[in-house]
Amino acid sequence: MHGFDHRTTAGTDDIDPEIWKIDVECAKYSPQELQDQWAKGDTILRRIDRYTTNHFIPPFNALTKDMVTTLARNGVKYIHSFDIALRQRPKGAVSHPNIGGNFGGWLEDYKVPAGVMFVMSKWSESYGNVDGVSVYLSRNPGGSQATLYWYYDSQKENYAQLYKELSAIVASKD
Repeated sequence: MHGFDHRTTAGTDDIDPEIWKIDVECAKYSPQELQDQWAKGDTILRRIDRYTTNHFIPPFNALTKDMVTTLARNGVKYIHSFDIALRQRPKGAVSHPNIGGNFGGWLEDYKVPAGVMFVMSKWSESYGNVDGVSVYLSRNPGGSQATLYWYYDSQKENYAQLYKELSAIVASKD
């Protein structure tokens, strides 16, 4: 699951990154509303044979304490994010462009129950456009999870071929 509506402005698909700095998607809900939104999304996604509750990707990597609690209560084991949300970024981490930043607080500040963990991508290495992620993963056999900007990738004329090539790289690691 990837959030509930991914919107910053109700009723539109416009995204205003400035709003995420002060009002992450899950921040607008009470704990009960978070649970209700989770249940609604879960009901819809259970119609898909390959859906799992094990993974959650917060929109814009933005979380709140109540959202982390809701995720854990509903069986999420892996909360996906990327290294910009770490107060202590890895040595040699690539700087994030000034298009926003850490919208949801520092991951080190969230206490997660046993069995729940944050899974990190590396900005501009395993998190980015398909071309760059493919290069990173082909050079780093152990690599981290791949996080793609599929929306922007899909606007490239050759995106289908780029994704086939990435699939071949990933398959060769299995």
